[in-house]
Order: sequence, then structure tokens, then C-alpha cells
Amino acid sequence: MRFIDKKNNSDDIAADIWNVAMCNIIYNEGRRKMLYINLQMDKIIDWCEKVVTNFIHLEKYLSGQLVIHEKVGIDGLRGEIDFWQNGKLWEIKMSNEKKISLDWMMQLMCYDGLMEQGCSMYVVYNGLQGNMVIVPKVSDKKCEKLVEYLSKKNT
Repeated sequence: MRFIDKKNNSDDIAADIWNVAMCNIIYNEGRRKMLYINLQMDKIIDWCEKVVTNFIHLEKYLSGQLVIHEKVGIDGLRGEIDFWQNGKLWEIKMSNEKKISLDWMMQLMCYDGLMEQGCSMYVVYNGLQGNMVIVPKVSDKKCEKLVEYLSKKNT
């Protein structure tokens, strides 16, 4: 994938980035009906620039070693943590919503209940809006009860 190579200029790989926005089945079957048919390329480039700018500002909150995409699970419940670092459990979202959603926070509680090593803070970062919420961890008991409830519903 050419867009992973940092030596490539964004303008040179715009078509590759555009293809990522297409549904995989549509792309693999060779059909060219876009999911985002009404979006202009300049709008996509503006959106990408906004997201990159927002993520650059995120760097000031990061220090120490990041554990990225750790898979967690017990009793048939599975998840993949975006990343955690220095006791903070992070969830990265790309949403037009200006507010942080409650289900995003519950997702972090579930991950926390599934992790072997606990955390002290939950962080939700919306890369599209550039906003972030940091909240102290809820009790271990609440995380365990949520995971227990979901585990029973999953069987």
C-alpha cells in the first residue's frame, strides 16, 4: 500500500486514498460506483488536512510507550483497544458529532473490564472534530459487572 510509505507525497497518492474510501467489495469486484459519489476531491483533501492538523495537536498529550491495537477478550467477548499508554485507555473516533457519545465511553469501560492490566483514565479523541474528553476510570466493580452482563447476553 503506497499510502503507508512516508516518502510518498499526498498529491501523488490521492487516488489510493480515494480507493480506501470505497467499499472493499465494490473495489474488488471492479465496479466503480462510489459510496461517496457526491463528494468532490477538494472536499476530501480539505477533510484530510483537517484530520492531520487535529492529530498533530494530539501529540502533546502523548508521552511514553504506546501499546497499539491490543486485542482483549474473555468468555467470547472480544475487542481491540485503539491504544493505551501511561494508565490511559484511548478510543479514537472520526465523527461529525461535536459531543462525545456515551456508547464510546461504555466501549472503554468494556475494554477496561477485559484488560489484564487496569487503567486510571479513559480518553476519547474525535480526530474529525479535534475534541477530547478525559475522565477518571469508574470502579473496577462497574467494569466487571458490565463485562459480566455482556458475556451472559453473548451466550
